[in-house]
Amino acid sequence: MSDRMQGAAVLMLGIFSLGINDNALIVTRTDIWPSKHVSSLSSLGRGVGLVFSPDLATPQTCDVYERLGFRCFVDSSWAAILTGVAEANAAPGPQRISLLILEVHGSGGNGLKVQDGHLPSDGRSYAALGAIEQRLGAANVRYCIVDACNSRRLARAIVRDELRLVSDRLVLPATRGILKAPPLSPASRLALLVTRDVNRLETFTQGSVKDLSPHTRKVLGLTSSSSTRFVVSDLLSQLVTDDPQLRLQLVAPTETVSRHAIPNDESERLFQRFVHHLDRVATATK
Repeated sequence: MSDRMQGAAVLMLGIFSLGINDNALIVTRTDIWPSKHVSSLSSLGRGVGLVFSPDLATPQTCDVYERLGFRCFVDSSWAAILTGVAEANAAPGPQRISLLILEVHGSGGNGLKVQDGHLPSDGRSYAALGAIEQRLGAANVRYCIVDACNSRRLARAIVRDELRLVSDRLVLPATRGILKAPPLSPASRLALLVTRDVNRLETFTQGSVKDLSPHTRKVLGLTSSSSTRFVVSDLLSQLVTDDPQLRLQLVAPTETVSRHAIPNDESERLFQRFVHHLDRVATATK
């Protein structure tokens, strides 16, 4: 087991070894989700931050999530994103981020990517997992869920800290830089990196505020925003609704490349569960 995994095993409460893989440490939603009791829709995401690659989010996505209590960041520069997270956690109060969820690209497991678009000249940057781990730890973020395609391939030793961009159709020019991990020091604080227990392609569903009940729209102050659209990843839907089928673990490397996503009707089912959950919370707390 690597030094990082040993340190994570000591720090993490409520995790256990699968027994078949010393590096596979199960993490439950209860371990990592900051709000144990939701008193209102506006507190649903308290203590949770969301990072979106700009090309994955609609212009209104962050507005919707911030009304639910999340902190939200959209940028094609990892340096700007991590600076924003550190600044958010520098101020005292309930908005400090304990859990950060990365809704970004995995580039086939070759690097965490945020980008404005798919043209070579578009704004784009890459980050190594080790850099994310260190920068978030220094910002007092406890857990980071990597919601990216082939996320476990990002933990391979060859790219974990010293990210080197390879020739691949999913790897485009880093017009806004590459973030690598500096050498660890005894004083380094590390965020605990979490992924699904399986390598897969991740899916996003775009929804409209019209999918919410009239009462939920009223609670969120969105009654005059019928054209507002937002995106929800399968993983975020599962987290918010506490889906028992979601299995998470501390990140462990794999060489396997997955080219399969779940069927579209399954993503739609998860989205509907997410929407109905918001409606239930709005009704229960009115």
